[in-house]
Amino acid sequence: QRAVDLTPREDYYYLFLGRALLERAKIEMDAAQRDALFQRALDELETAQRLNPRNTDHTANLARLYRTWAEFAADAALRQERLQVASTIYDAATDLSPHSAQILNEWGLVYHLLGDYDAALAAYDRSLALDREFPQTYLLRSDVFLARQEWSAAVDACRQATALDPALVQAWSAMGYAHSQME
Repeated sequence: QRAVDLTPREDYYYLFLGRALLERAKIEMDAAQRDALFQRALDELETAQRLNPRNTDHTANLARLYRTWAEFAADAALRQERLQVASTIYDAATDLSPHSAQILNEWGLVYHLLGDYDAALAAYDRSLALDREFPQTYLLRSDVFLARQEWSAAVDACRQATALDPALVQAWSAMGYAHSQME
């Protein structure tokens, strides 16, 4: 906050303040205080974006905020609404940085949370077209296959992830679970 006060035209100071507020909101136990922190984070991140609208970081962080805020929503309709907003903002972030596998993966996660598994896989496919060496993408694909109860496809995705990163515990765990569900 002090940096923003001293240099109110520096977009990155608003970005860092917004991200700090977002992280603080994640650990707040009181729902009203948590929502107030999310709202304040939103205000700061929107200011950063307004100051430098072509910076992908600002747009992506707004999308992350809405995705995270959605995950804390007790009301299903509000959760869906925030996820839809996140998806729209991820679309804008992808327009700004069309070669970012990370942003595509995050957008795919939003689709997954919305229950649109085909769109999630399409986002992950776009990510893989950019970077076939990113183990996280294969892990995220395995999550979709697990949700669909497509056990063999989940195992294959986990194998691809562990081939790239043998220490990826989540992939080994997901693979074990998928194997346990196969008949």
